[in-house]
Amino acid sequence: MISYRNLKIALFEAAGRGVPFSAKNFPKSAGSNNKQESFPGLGERTTYVPTDRSSNFKYENGFPLIRDTPLVSLNGEEILKVLPAGTFVHFTYPTQLFRLYQVVNQEKLSGSRIHDMSLKDAIVAPISLVSHLSSSIGYVAINRVGKPTGKLASRVSKGKSSQEVVASEVERISLENNIPFKLLGIAKPGSTVPDVSFTHSDTSSSTTTVEVKGTDNLVNEITVFDKSTSRSESQSARALLAQNHIQRAIKIIALEHNIKYMHSIADVFDYARDVLDIKDSGFAGDANAPKSGKLPVELAITSSANLKKARQIILDHFSETKDTYFALHDRKNNKVKLYYTGYGQNRLNVPDFPQLNRFRLATYGGVSRGMTRIGFKIKLKL
Repeated sequence: MISYRNLKIALFEAAGRGVPFSAKNFPKSAGSNNKQESFPGLGERTTYVPTDRSSNFKYENGFPLIRDTPLVSLNGEEILKVLPAGTFVHFTYPTQLFRLYQVVNQEKLSGSRIHDMSLKDAIVAPISLVSHLSSSIGYVAINRVGKPTGKLASRVSKGKSSQEVVASEVERISLENNIPFKLLGIAKPGSTVPDVSFTHSDTSSSTTTVEVKGTDNLVNEITVFDKSTSRSESQSARALLAQNHIQRAIKIIALEHNIKYMHSIADVFDYARDVLDIKDSGFAGDANAPKSGKLPVELAITSSANLKKARQIILDHFSETKDTYFALHDRKNNKVKLYYTGYGQNRLNVPDFPQLNRFRLATYGGVSRGMTRIGFKIKLKL
């Protein structure tokens, strides 16, 4: 256990990197509930912390720690972990300031008595790892948090990727449930490695992964799973296609729309063009088809029974990719919905992957090496 004295020393080491927050960057209201202490300079300089519950907070992506920083539990009885430099934290609304000695339970957090400490006036504030509107998970020293000035302001304004936001949410849930957490990796855009990977142990011997999707509106369709194919491959590889997820989806589409002859993805394109008279349906390179190809929205699945079958295909996909969790990042409100896929152990105790409201096959993105990318477009029942 980290002693109180060592905690004080850690919090008051010279920052050395970035420009740290001070009480002057907090509104006067930040000290209004603290009857024991005053914080000289409150509100004298630019206020960067949230002053209302608006979701349009300018610094909604948080502020980076400029040095490794202990995270003190809300009850003051333990150090939850040491947050590494570069971690983005959010001062939670309504922002309140405290002196470290006010929030620490010295009997639980071993160390010297408070009157023995010459640095007992450390200023701390409650934070979240997700959003300024989220529940606080602990206290950090404000002089370990960097203000958005110069290059730092540019970095904050660029925001964090959906993967980074989800990684922070997984860490928050782990900390709140006293589950060990170690981040192993965050994928870059376009990468084929897992979006987020972590472990609940002190080593990386047991890895848990998360598939992440970002959206600007939770009611919009999202794409899960994709495969690149072409007309020649579709025709020559039917035996192989019969085993994959797209072929299973085609069978459900045929059942949904009472279509007797539909065995390959080429059949879907041709049925749309020849029977539904959708002239621009086709693979990339087919006559009248867009450059990336086009599949008909008219062949969507909406019936409850067939949606359950389609959902099972998606869960099987997660099992094959060994993704224990699926995360949906609402970029508009910077909120994360985390779901269990059924693969592995649900130590975070999050809800199961939702039922579907809609499922369809669709072309996805542009042409990939001269082939058409096919994906599952789904709407979740949230």
